[in-house]
Amino acid sequence: MDDLVGDLVPYADATGAYVMGFYLGGATANAASCYIPYPPSQDPWLVNMTCDGWDFQPIWDDLQAPCNTGMSHTISTNTATAATQGTASADAASSALTARGLQKSIAYLDIEQYSVPAGNTTCSPAVRSYVSAWVAEMHRNGNQAGVYSSRSNILADMVPGAVTNVPDQIWGALYNNQANSSLPPIPSNLWGISSERISTRAISSRSEEHTSELQSHHELV
Repeated sequence: MDDLVGDLVPYADATGAYVMGFYLGGATANAASCYIPYPPSQDPWLVNMTCDGWDFQPIWDDLQAPCNTGMSHTISTNTATAATQGTASADAASSALTARGLQKSIAYLDIEQYSVPAGNTTCSPAVRSYVSAWVAEMHRNGNQAGVYSSRSNILADMVPGAVTNVPDQIWGALYNNQANSSLPPIPSNLWGISSERISTRAISSRSEEHTSELQSHHELV
């Protein structure tokens, strides 16, 4: 981690964007070893970067859509159970934020891209129930709730009307190498404030490059 943080400093100095995303935890992250597997008290990079004025975008990579057959940890197709899972997931994410000194901030729920099979009537309702409950519980815990997902999945299952509790911010992948976060086909009137959208615009072997409406750049590690 330290060598990557060192690599980011010249980039941040050049762009003025001192923001970094990292995996906070969750069942899928744990299974894939995507997050830093040691206690929060041993996160010197986080402490040091906070003292240096960096902001963070913590990613909570937990249960995935039940129709995402490539995932081991999935949301129940029973919507009541899915809501219970979403609440529990938000409580765990909130505890992880607090443990790292990031309480009363934001975490981004990572829902990897999924395709709903023709005739399937359980996948989308399950995702909607899970996401809505997650957002509500994050708010009850004093945090904001973002989602990181594909643009098509956000538009189908996470917009007003699809969920009762709408995420505060969205983060989608565009890969267009442009410093904007238009995120088509999501309408511009949804999450239209400059701080409410983030897009991934490029990817390399070590990090992903992101941009917000303010054209700041972010790194995901």
